[in-house]
Amino acid sequence: MLGQIDTYNRYLTTEGDNGGPEAFYDTITCDTDDDGLIRIGSLGFRKVYYAAPQKSTFIECHRLCRGKRTKLGRQMHLAEFLNLEEQYNFSNLTFTHNCTDIRQTELWVGGIALDYLLSNSPRQVPTSKWIWIHSGKSFEDGMGAWNPGEPNRVVQLNLEYEACVMVRPYSYPYSRHGLNDAHCSAVRPCVCEGAII
Repeated sequence: MLGQIDTYNRYLTTEGDNGGPEAFYDTITCDTDDDGLIRIGSLGFRKVYYAAPQKSTFIECHRLCRGKRTKLGRQMHLAEFLNLEEQYNFSNLTFTHNCTDIRQTELWVGGIALDYLLSNSPRQVPTSKWIWIHSGKSFEDGMGAWNPGEPNRVVQLNLEYEACVMVRPYSYPYSRHGLNDAHCSAVRPCVCEGAII
């Protein structure tokens, strides 16, 4: 559950594992390339990840990534992890990156609840299947490392429930980014990925 935002709109506080506040950034202030992106790193010769530091909703991030191309001209999309190894390797890239903001920032990735995608704002929170919006592949409990207590599908007063997926730092001092379901209208930076070859 999100807590208060400080006066500079720089970080969010939540209750940490030890009952005290835990801070997550919602802004990345690192230098970008000519395309307005921050290269996070690559997984071998298969894919490369970039952070888009603009604070955007899930759908805005989806459009933003689709409008970007890799240096080799390949179209990008919101990041997706096809197995736990990919997710852990991504986490290692973020926590060894020289831009420390990336280590503590919640970042949109391409996961979405299938029922949300197929309906116009259902009025109750159904049990859901989670898919990657780009490939359409599903990911169940064994396919993604959710943070503890996630996905929890929290409902807001406007009846919007958590149906989109971000990676969120977990386990202070932050050692990995785990999956977290969130309201699709929340604004955060995002992770784009593109094929290298």
